[in-house]
Amino acid sequence: MRKKSLLHHLVIGLLVGIFIMPPSIVYAQWTVFDPSQYALQVTKKVEEANRWIQHYTNLVQQLTTLGGVLKAADDLVAKQKNAITTMSNIGRTVRASFQLKDRKLSATVHDCSRKSCTVAESFP
Repeated sequence: MRKKSLLHHLVIGLLVGIFIMPPSIVYAQWTVFDPSQYALQVTKKVEEANRWIQHYTNLVQQLTTLGGVLKAADDLVAKQKNAITTMSNIGRTVRASFQLKDRKLSATVHDCSRKSCTVAESFP
């Protein structure tokens, strides 16, 4: 009786263990070549390569355009600098002419104050 009970417990334990264990993953023994899936994968890879080529072409175009924009901006800044320098020179000339006029006028006034002279005599 004892042997039956031990065998009985062992069989029940194995059955419960089989039902509790998770199923194992099954792998194929041989690889299968599917031409339609292979063609689809190659098509996807070619499309991805074309996308990358387009991306790099856009980057090169942006860098080239950026170089052109920077050159145009540099030319514009140089023209602005030349215009500012020219205006500054004109301002200096005008200021110097006013200063010269004021000096000449004050020299004439000083000369006239030493001797009595009229306005007509002070300006030749």
